[in-house]
Amino acid sequence: MHTQTLEILRLMISKVDWTYKEASERLKKPVLTAARFGIQEFVNEVLQAYPNSGLFCDEKKRNIFVLAVVYRKEKVFSLIHDQVASIRDYNNYIKDEEGSRNILHLAGELAPSRHVPGAALQMQRELQWFKGIERHFRPFLREQRNNIDQTPGDVFTEKHKKLMEDGEKWMRDTATSCSVVAALIITIVFAAAFTVPGGINSDGIPNYLNGTYFRIFAISVAISLVCFHNISANVPGNADFALR
Repeated sequence: MHTQTLEILRLMISKVDWTYKEASERLKKPVLTAARFGIQEFVNEVLQAYPNSGLFCDEKKRNIFVLAVVYRKEKVFSLIHDQVASIRDYNNYIKDEEGSRNILHLAGELAPSRHVPGAALQMQRELQWFKGIERHFRPFLREQRNNIDQTPGDVFTEKHKKLMEDGEKWMRDTATSCSVVAALIITIVFAAAFTVPGGINSDGIPNYLNGTYFRIFAISVAISLVCFHNISANVPGNADFALR
């Protein structure tokens, strides 16, 4: 079905002689929507049929490349960055209703709602995206300032301040929950370690000392204690350490 859908798209747009205005009226909304949702196959087919479709902009003057950065759509970003250099270079500098910014300022903005469980994990993804975008552009863009005198790094710090605080709280709550569970587990393990199956004789020696199952039990208890110690040693003491 996926292959057939792409074939239908090719037939619809490859053999029709549209002017730029006609192509804009018919393809602008679909290709911008595809960029927002990360449907790189659709974007690729439209770009091949109408290269100028890369300049279609929404009401906020954002084209498919800008939307890929804002909405964190890696495949669409890579498609345009690798294949359509003119669109990529054109978007090094952007001027919209919020003033003059470069592409890294947009990458530093907080992404629209993403389905990432946990604020700390979302913060990690946001930082990875920002650093990844930085590597694709010239270093001088990192130091450029927008109309309110902020570098891309300043924008990232400001826009993600609340997410950082939420991430710290999430990590503290998670660490607390892990500690409670760990305490319950170690209680059971210690109880099992000091409870000898089968009891002991008058000399204080376990009755099943030489039994195979008793040895398996003793080894299992020892392994569980060692594993618990290793897990406990790696539970973060504070959220800042965990986020780092």
